Amino acid sequence: MKLIRKPKKSSTTNTWVTPEMFGKAGKGTVTLLGPMRASNSQYGESIDFDVKVNGSKCSWTVKYDTPNYSKLHDRFGNEEGEWKGPVQVEVKKHMGKKYIAVI
Repeated sequence: MKLIRKPKKSSTTNTWVTPEMFGKAGKGTVTLLGPMRASNSQYGESIDFDVKVNGSKCSWTVKYDTPNYSKLHDRFGNEEGEWKGPVQVEVKKHMGKKYIAVI
């Protein structure tokens, strides 16, 4: 089952999750708040989530072909409505760029 939905307008203020939000520790929690939206950019197909990080609402994009998607799918399953709740993350580096990884 593909977790693809028609795009909906985000309820956030278009602030995106960044590695800097997790401070020097580089670890924290991202809370998935609800419905996901299909997204497609030059980097490939993905899902946009409304999330809460450190008390602030923002958006988080997860590409389908990444370990983050696989870990979220393993945790939450095939039902879109079940993709809600806290997820532990940490900041990692790949090719000199920081990114947020589900742990």
